[in-house]
Amino acid sequence: PGHTQLAVDGNQALFVFGVFPQRTVSISGLKIRNAQLGVYNNQGTVSVSNCVLSGNSDAALANDASQGSIGASMTVATSNISNISNNSGTGAYNNQGTLAVTSCVLSDNSDAGIFNSGTVTVSNCALIGNSGGMTSFGTLTVSYCEISGNSGDGIFNGGTLTVSNCALSGNSGDGIGNRAFSSGAA
Repeated sequence: PGHTQLAVDGNQALFVFGVFPQRTVSISGLKIRNAQLGVYNNQGTVSVSNCVLSGNSDAALANDASQGSIGASMTVATSNISNISNNSGTGAYNNQGTLAVTSCVLSDNSDAGIFNSGTVTVSNCALIGNSGGMTSFGTLTVSYCEISGNSGDGIFNGGTLTVSNCALSGNSGDGIGNRAFSSGAA
């Protein structure tokens, strides 16, 4: 029936949905809330669409390829990812995997909207009011996004960064303000 009528509550558990290695899962039309991790992908292939992920404590989405050589792949589309509350509360956390985020709103997360140590592509998204817009130590490609009002950097990059057709404004971390900061190649 869609995320306005169907919610899955994690009841403070480790995760609401956990995907094990070499599994393929599609999640659509749900409100996913109240766990440490909303969706945890451990070396599987996950698609999340038309969902609201809110009120989880550590991350709404975690894509983790760090435990083996299988890899992890996650695509997220047309979803709202907000109010992740822990000090390290990240909207989407990509640990050495591949993550694609399209047409999503990532807002009001207590840490970065997106944290990356693998490969991430972000397009047609709004990253607004997070502690930081995006933090990446891997490969990050960003296009047609609004990155504004974050209390940290709009984009902090320690890896490889490509940005095109984006609006960065009102970000205020480390005195960087309205521009992307890169400590690596850009």
